[in-house]
Amino acid sequence: MKIVIVNGSARKGNTLAAIEAFSEGAKANNEIEIIQADKLNIGFCKGCGACECHKGCVDKDDTNPTIDKLVAADMIVFATPVYWWGMTAQTKLVIDKCYCRGAQIRGKKIGVLVPGGSPVDATQYELVKELKDLGCSL
Repeated sequence: MKIVIVNGSARKGNTLAAIEAFSEGAKANNEIEIIQADKLNIGFCKGCGACECHKGCVDKDDTNPTIDKLVAADMIVFATPVYWWGMTAQTKLVIDKCYCRGAQIRGKKIGVLVPGGSPVDATQYELVKELKDLGCSL
């Protein structure tokens, strides 16, 4: 299986440690690629809808090559530290740009790695807990 991990952290800290642990456990039978979101030149989604008429985003940046990798993957893992009760801006940019090829990503296996520095009962994790309550396996 081809697994693409989107690393939404610019730091070499807990998120990278979680990615390395996941990769170590998954590497035996899988091909793993890590995308460093902070190294990408991706502008925000403008909601122009032009991508619905074309084969991808019309922006001349790293969007299409990045989304091509996600489309080719069997599983996508989004790794992000918790920033102000949510994901990093770098992670959000990549997820928002998935809109341009959403039909090709729909149905893929998705995972999340969400490390944080607070105790697990801290309020910053409420959104992650809501995902689990909605039936998403974490």
